[in-house]
Amino acid sequence: MRNEHVTKDRALGRAALHKHSSFIGRFQNEGGQMTVELAFLIPVVIVSALIIINLGYFSSLCAKFDRVSQDMITSHGVAPSAEQSSASAKAQIEEKLKQAMGEAVQVEVSITDLDASKTDAIFTLNPTRVRMKCLMRYKPQPSSFSISGVGLNTPFELTHETDLVLDIGSSGLGVDSG
Repeated sequence: MRNEHVTKDRALGRAALHKHSSFIGRFQNEGGQMTVELAFLIPVVIVSALIIINLGYFSSLCAKFDRVSQDMITSHGVAPSAEQSSASAKAQIEEKLKQAMGEAVQVEVSITDLDASKTDAIFTLNPTRVRMKCLMRYKPQPSSFSISGVGLNTPFELTHETDLVLDIGSSGLGVDSG
């Protein structure tokens, strides 16, 4: 009877050991799965982090550009320091914006005359109104990189535009901002 009990315990022990070893073996066979998952996950996390960093930097550049461009338009657009022409004002505004914004962005300025009806009179009571548009272009950084042997580049650029309508007859006063 004792031998039966010992053999029964051994049989149960083997079954338990077999059950336990199959449980451990199942995880041992899937040990490389986490490495594969990380190999796919890490590039996605890196690219997502770069996108978030670039969007944060672009939003701070937009806030700075809005303040600086309005100041430059009202100070240099109405009364350019050298020649009193729209080309001179445009060049001065572009130069000052490039100095203020740095090398991270490209800046363009355009000037549109809003007074379509010009008269040949020497003196007019209607001063000249112009719309000055400032455009900022930002190319996200890094512009090209390689992750896991796959070359990626950013074929786009982010733009931000601000404009102001000026009344040239009244120094430094904007009529309408858009």
